[in-house]
Amino acid sequence: MSAKQDVKAEVQSPKLDMDAFANNLAQLVEEGGKALAAYIRPREAGKTDDLANEVQDAVRTIGTVAQFWLTDPQRTVEAQSRLMTGYMGVWTAALKRMSGESADPVIAADPKDGRFKDAEWNANPFFDALKQTYLVTTQWADAMVKEADGIDPHTRHKAEFLVRQIGNAISPSNFLLTNPELLRETVNTSGENLVRGMQNLTADLIEGKGDLRIRQTDMSAFEVGRNLALTPGKGGPGPHRIRHVLGQSGCAARAEGL
Repeated sequence: MSAKQDVKAEVQSPKLDMDAFANNLAQLVEEGGKALAAYIRPREAGKTDDLANEVQDAVRTIGTVAQFWLTDPQRTVEAQSRLMTGYMGVWTAALKRMSGESADPVIAADPKDGRFKDAEWNANPFFDALKQTYLVTTQWADAMVKEADGIDPHTRHKAEFLVRQIGNAISPSNFLLTNPELLRETVNTSGENLVRGMQNLTADLIEGKGDLRIRQTDMSAFEVGRNLALTPGKGGPGPHRIRHVLGQSGCAARAEGL
């Protein structure tokens, strides 16, 4: 094979194994049913949620910020203009890039932000525009909270937290069709990565008894007598909210209720 053919083989896009993808898609649906059952089963047994109260409090908090900007027509127009100006800048730059021209980004991601590390977020005009649209939106929302006058510090702090959480939740990096790295991995594995993700979700819901409790450690890897030891112990005195666990082989401190 010639050097030219070698280069062509290297840059050739991976092909999706349709048979394997169909099988993994069926597994994904099956695992999705298990995840749904893991969520519903505890609630059928009487588990209650505080979700309604939390949503109500969040709406009230965000509404306090929105009230500042909506009660004055001039402020309303200013807020809308700032957002639309950002969007127009992003899409103008995207159109230039799609037509072969160079264009500077309207907004750049923080170099420490691992969500947009993949090269396609910058190299591909579509994903670049999607990323910048998201960044413009979250920066605008953050500014709306910071610049709203007459809000008590506690409400502002809650609003900042909520805006940050909502912004993280709607990031294009979280969705299959808007994440180039995830799309590439899905093609490379014929969807096996999606099955693993759904299996992890099911296990997390089971571990949390119906609530999403993301596991940081694989507890099944520990076995008493092999890599885990038990020793008789008793509670000992300690500082406020700290309990000392006194064992035969030594002393360890454990924080409780923090």
